[in-house]
Amino acid sequence: MESNGHQSESRIAKEPTLPLKVAFPKDRSPSTGERLDRIPKEKIARLLEVYQLYREKGTLRKVATHLGVSHNRVRALLFQGANLGLFKYSPRDFSGITREKIVADFMALGSLKQVAKTNKISAATLSNILQKERISTSEIRQFRIERLRKKCIEDFKSYSESLGHFPTSTELQCTKKGKVIYETIFQCWRSINNFRRELKIPIPPRRKSRQKYKLLHPTL
Repeated sequence: MESNGHQSESRIAKEPTLPLKVAFPKDRSPSTGERLDRIPKEKIARLLEVYQLYREKGTLRKVATHLGVSHNRVRALLFQGANLGLFKYSPRDFSGITREKIVADFMALGSLKQVAKTNKISAATLSNILQKERISTSEIRQFRIERLRKKCIEDFKSYSESLGHFPTSTELQCTKKGKVIYETIFQCWRSINNFRRELKIPIPPRRKSRQKYKLLHPTL
């Protein structure tokens, strides 16, 4: 009987002692400092590196390509760092930046850089939205030409009103402002007569009858 008692005592003595779990009170959670103390410095440095890359490159996919991981992994690391209080990260909802809004902003502002600035997004993010909305480079070029044509027509109307009649090619090239209009017409319409036909402006007669033309065709 005594030998059995000694054996049980020896087994108890040999059993490893398990570490006690720290239980926080229900009304208290671990502070940021307490949580960071449990994480290796290398891990913290890694999270900060990912966040810095995200700020520089602007998209999860570009950071993922740089690090050789998936963009979901990058997102998870950003969330982890934000939960630890290392930085602030919250994915933005870009659903409000539609194809229609991009086109309208571009027509009003004239450049993708200004579109990105107005919508408070990076150039990289705008590039991703353009791909998502399937807005190609050729479409952007066409929007730029359309904007230029619209401005040229407005400038031509204003210039005509200042003269009191539709200007001839010679009259357009007599002033700096007129030269800009004339060059833009050739850039967008290939010839001034194409421009006149589209706006239904009568083509001026030869030099001998120009005075009569000016009297018969006032401004727009």
